[in-house]
Amino acid sequence: MLGAIRHMEGGMPPITTTWCVILVASIALFQYYPEYKKDLALHWGKVLKEKEYWRCFTTFLCFGGKFGTGKLIDLFLISTSSARLEAESPIRFVLSSILCCIGLLYVDYKKMLFWQRHPWMSHGLTLSLISTSSWAQPFKLTTLAPLPLPPFPSWMLPPILCVQSCVLFGSSWKGMLAPVIVSLPAHVALLLLQEAFPVIGQPFHFF
Repeated sequence: MLGAIRHMEGGMPPITTTWCVILVASIALFQYYPEYKKDLALHWGKVLKEKEYWRCFTTFLCFGGKFGTGKLIDLFLISTSSARLEAESPIRFVLSSILCCIGLLYVDYKKMLFWQRHPWMSHGLTLSLISTSSWAQPFKLTTLAPLPLPPFPSWMLPPILCVQSCVLFGSSWKGMLAPVIVSLPAHVALLLLQEAFPVIGQPFHFF
């Protein structure tokens, strides 16, 4: 897995590269300055009452918990799946990210879909982005490295990722449900936007 991440590093598109760098930097930051966690974590009381709006962004940009295998897999998924999505269409990738972030923030605030409020949601965003991409081409064959699985339809990827997180890392299924469901309206919105603005689905390079 580490080899795959190193292999992707040189060819990752800019947005994904920046996201990975910030996530890794947050690990070092919290390791040496753990007091910053309370300033960057999502806390709705501080967002709404004290107008600390940056928390709505940093919740997706930081690894708040201990760095372990789960975080390593998140980095792997970002450096592969998210990088591929951005390479295919950066505009669609940006719109997908915005829509999924808005959906996850709404679910977190309302505590919908069995969701318990989380101070850090980078994992949820990763799962939502992958799910949104899966709905776009549901019958396209894909794989899930490094698991030794034969190619399977893309629509199966979100449930496989959920099962992997629950079985291998003890994650609660309640934490997996919301990101997947949030991806559905995001996918519909993207279809409508792409119908109105076909350029959204076309390759485009920012740099």
